[in-house]
Amino acid sequence: MCIRDSPIPTKRLHPNMAEAQLKAPRHILIIPAMTSLLSSTKALPPSEVKLNKTISTGVMNNSYSYYRFCVSDTNMLVVIRLVPGSAHSALSLFVSTGSERPSEDDYRWKAVRLGEVVLQVHPEDPWYAAEYFVGVLGEHFGYNSFSLTVSLAHAYRIQEMSNSMPTEEFVLRQNESAYFKYKCKNQQSVIFIKSAAQLALNASELHPHPDITNATWSSANPEYDGLFSINNEGSIVYTLDSAKNTRQSNCSMITIDAEELNTIYIEAKNTNSQPVESSIMVKEVAEMELLPNSVRNSYKVFDGLFKELDGALISRAEREEKSLTANELTYGEINFVHFFPLLKLLFREGDETFWDLGCGTGKTLIAASLCGFKSVCGVELLENLCKAAKEVTRKYSAMQEPQSEFKVRCNDLLKEDWLDADVIYVSSLCFAEELVAVSYTHLRAHETRHDLVCRLLLEKKKKKKK
Repeated sequence: MCIRDSPIPTKRLHPNMAEAQLKAPRHILIIPAMTSLLSSTKALPPSEVKLNKTISTGVMNNSYSYYRFCVSDTNMLVVIRLVPGSAHSALSLFVSTGSERPSEDDYRWKAVRLGEVVLQVHPEDPWYAAEYFVGVLGEHFGYNSFSLTVSLAHAYRIQEMSNSMPTEEFVLRQNESAYFKYKCKNQQSVIFIKSAAQLALNASELHPHPDITNATWSSANPEYDGLFSINNEGSIVYTLDSAKNTRQSNCSMITIDAEELNTIYIEAKNTNSQPVESSIMVKEVAEMELLPNSVRNSYKVFDGLFKELDGALISRAEREEKSLTANELTYGEINFVHFFPLLKLLFREGDETFWDLGCGTGKTLIAASLCGFKSVCGVELLENLCKAAKEVTRKYSAMQEPQSEFKVRCNDLLKEDWLDADVIYVSSLCFAEELVAVSYTHLRAHETRHDLVCRLLLEKKKKKKK
């Protein structure tokens, strides 16, 4: 599941904030230069940030806080670290060398993700400069607290790689790293990174010097084993059978779903006790080329229905209009290429009933219908998302002979009667404590291939009826 907007505030303190306070005791409490997106008040000049000193402050929702810092040694790696002050805070980071007020419409680098944000600028970057401007955007309702730190680190050489072309062999001593970068060719592709010897591979879209602490992908935690693999001829294949994966013990691999990625930075590190000679290779294949014809045809139908539909925008607009801040209303959506195999593993021939508890714009409903479920049902609390899901299922039914009977209802999932379900999908990544039972069920979905039943949620629902 892909989170498309910020989570809703809770009362827990962000763990990274506590860590930052311990590591950087000298904090500077300031009133930042803050500009509301909706205000015409004249903005103050950006606040100055000193290297290696932490600023603790905050910014209101839909407002920017601006900063400026200078680098005297332009051969160093610039590291900008933004840590939310609490779980009530969600922030986006924008950096520029020209504009004094970088924003989502005017920036050179950006980092938009949940939790702590770290952005690195390498001296080999063509836009590297001696002066930088930083814009911090508050994404959550109310006040978004944060700490901001700028530091410098040693910059290592980064070797550029080409698709399907192995690098020259190199030797790494113990705990020594080599760094590479690859510019993605397609916006919807799968990228396979493989080393000729056993090395620790870490990759990131943000960090020119990724490591195990900040990597988005790591050979220590292979994310897509069994879904994408590489065969003996060196070709990436799409498979539901993990036994077909040809992962070898004498090499390291990473598989990346390169959706909307531009550049991937790679670290190859020798964690062995002896020097290692190796090379690495990157292979990129368009996602559509990997799909079997049957799945490819289903994907085309799916993509045609949702290509122009922005569920995150619909969700955020309604929540802001109605001042809804519940954590479980955070918007997220599936990736068809990765979700469809899960449905295939669960599906059995017959009149099975599929339910999505929190169906959003109906992506899972269409995927379930394309998979072959006869009865496809969804419940969604937000009215406008529910309307979008109903419209999508109507369009889908008008496009072709409907394989499924659709039912979409605007309701609370705990108040809806879905006891007829054979297979239930629920994403509980942002559920509050009172729905913790659903979180356990979400984990069970990865353990159970057939007869998936949300037992804990069913038990809770029955207790409410007593």
